Amino acid sequence: MPVELSPTSVERALALLGEHDLEAPADVEGALELIADREDEEAPVEISRYDLQLFLWYQLPCKLLASLEVKRVVAERLGRFLELAGNGAAAYAEICTCEQTMAMLEAWEAEEPDTVERLREALEASGLEPPDTDALRWRSMMGFEEARLRDRVARELE
Repeated sequence: MPVELSPTSVERALALLGEHDLEAPADVEGALELIADREDEEAPVEISRYDLQLFLWYQLPCKLLASLEVKRVVAERLGRFLELAGNGAAAYAEICTCEQTMAMLEAWEAEEPDTVERLREALEASGLEPPDTDALRWRSMMGFEEARLRDRVARELE
């Protein structure tokens, strides 16, 4: 079940995070923009396990132009934020620093040829990847509406 964080709990967790690591809040805010489409700081933040996995296993390693070490730090900071945020978000914190996440970051960094396949397998193994059925097959390239529907199915699976 996705967790919803109030603006107050997000602000509080970011402040606590920033007490010991001044750069952490900016990293986490950037991550939240991608994970939860957070553009309005006054709106609640909804985080699903599927969106978090997709961020950690694909968006973070492929879209952040930084070293592997920086990507690891961003994942760790996001995990600490989730621990501090409350409302069930701590259950997602382990995903940020687990062995699978670190292995995916390393695979993308090393440009291993099977990384896309490993990503697909990891998402399917999570039980949240919408499966192909006789009535519906998901394509690798989707339009906006199909992608939105796929995201809704992933949330329902969660």
